[in-house]
Amino acid sequence: MHRELRLANRLAIFFIGISILLLSLPLSVPVASFKASLQYLIDPGLYQGADGLKRISEIPLSLRNLLSADIQNRELKDEIKMEPVLNAEIDSLKTENDRLRSEMDFGKHVSFSFVWGQVIQRSPADWYQDFIISVGKNKGVELNDPVFAVDGNTLAAVGRVLEVHSNTAVIQLLTSDLSAIDSFIVSQSSHTHGSFNGLIQGSDAPNLQISYLPVQAPLEEGEKVYTSPNSVSFPPSILIGTVVKVYPVDPFLIFKSADVRPALSPSEINEVLVGLGVNKAKINQ
Repeated sequence: MHRELRLANRLAIFFIGISILLLSLPLSVPVASFKASLQYLIDPGLYQGADGLKRISEIPLSLRNLLSADIQNRELKDEIKMEPVLNAEIDSLKTENDRLRSEMDFGKHVSFSFVWGQVIQRSPADWYQDFIISVGKNKGVELNDPVFAVDGNTLAAVGRVLEVHSNTAVIQLLTSDLSAIDSFIVSQSSHTHGSFNGLIQGSDAPNLQISYLPVQAPLEEGEKVYTSPNSVSFPPSILIGTVVKVYPVDPFLIFKSADVRPALSPSEINEVLVGLGVNKAKINQ
């Protein structure tokens, strides 16, 4: 019993001595290092940004270098993870740059002003009838303004403004069965060259129909169809599409007809150009 008591007293004296020794030593650096290491392990975000730099500056140099190296390593890993996103953004910017270059080129050759709009809504039930774009009265869009899209380096007609709202507009497509515009074909026949006027109509289907062409018109597949100077809504000589089928002449009719594939189908159109003031300019002429 006395032996155990003596052992306990000796251990107590030993730990008291150790405690006094530890209290008398300058332990601020080890304690700060331990605290900083523990905080970093629990929440590395504490050492990010301006507050993180302040915390790092308060810890010993050796540990500061280790934490700084680990923080840089984490940042590099995050940047590597973001590389696909950055590449996609670069590709998007390149596409936008090409589009703006095209817009500048069109501005040199087209005598009217226009505004770009995004297609923001389509109706699956009326795919070939209309869609909604992201510009309206706020950008000067008016009823019956012509609507175009870019096909490579060519401006192509796709429809006209059917309804105008404050920030949006409904576009009636050329493929709509309610659409009809004047057009003409420049024949490239090896026998006869010339241009022939006709009426382009939609049929709520992928292709357009051109009618009222002269029976003698040497029409062939692959020939281009353009907007007519007689059109009130559209400026002349804008591409509409390509002839894909010529129908035999009906003996009971006095005109020829054909199917025309639009330069751009509705599913290919994501951006459009709305021609501003075209109708007023043509009426004033």
